[in-house]
Amino acid sequence: MLPWIFALAAAAGSPAPEGPPPRPRLVIAGGALFGPHAPGESTCQVRQGVQRCEHTGNFLGVGANLELRARIVGPLYFHGRAAVVGNVRQRPYGVHRGLVDVGGGLGVYSRLAFIRVEYMFVPTFGPNTYLPPFYDKQSGRDVWGRSAGMVSGGVRKYFTPRLAGELWGGLVIGPHSKRTTLQEDAGIDRILVTFLASVGISFDLIPGREPPPPRPAPTATPVAPAPAPAPTPESAPAVTAPAPAAPVEPVEPAPAEAAQPSPAGGPAIGPWQPAPQ
Repeated sequence: MLPWIFALAAAAGSPAPEGPPPRPRLVIAGGALFGPHAPGESTCQVRQGVQRCEHTGNFLGVGANLELRARIVGPLYFHGRAAVVGNVRQRPYGVHRGLVDVGGGLGVYSRLAFIRVEYMFVPTFGPNTYLPPFYDKQSGRDVWGRSAGMVSGGVRKYFTPRLAGELWGGLVIGPHSKRTTLQEDAGIDRILVTFLASVGISFDLIPGREPPPPRPAPTATPVAPAPAPAPTPESAPAVTAPAPAAPVEPVEPAPAEAAQPSPAGGPAIGPWQPAPQ
């Protein structure tokens, strides 16, 4: 339990991984090529109580291939490929000495894997005759067509930002094969269904363009108030004379109150005079 806790703590403290680099615009790839394979003619005989079998007229190719891939849009690429393979089954038991493969197609590529389809032009070279089983003359014949198709997929691993190792394999349909031989039941008119496989490397000739950095968000800038316009004779307010003040009417003084009686007992003045004794 403790190792898991330490691992999670280390992962939480590690910086976030950077995003994948942009897809390259032009890639060259190549490597060893295995295939195609075409079964031949086989027969078994028993002589003096010993069974012996012979298998002739077959083909198993081993060679090399070279590819050029150009990016069209997004993960979609066009590729052209040239290959030369030889037949490991030596003559006169094998048919053809080898073939040339010139193909082109479309594929979808990511940084770690890819899948694609292609058309292949596969002319053979060398005689198309062979020795039938237990026969001493080249009486067998296998004539191949020149067109085939392939659906393939593969994986790859980058060792440097531009160099990667690749492993891919594909199902090949074609070419057409017409075989004639001494035995009628061994003659066959067929469409070959075989394979191709490759182990090699790839190199990004023209790396992808880095995306432009994001633009910074616009910041609000304070706007200075507009200066007040200078006063002009036309814009100055009109000066008007003040209105005349209203006339003030004179106020008559109120009559003085009656005099209070003298506290000394003297004759009082006014209506409060005491009656005579």
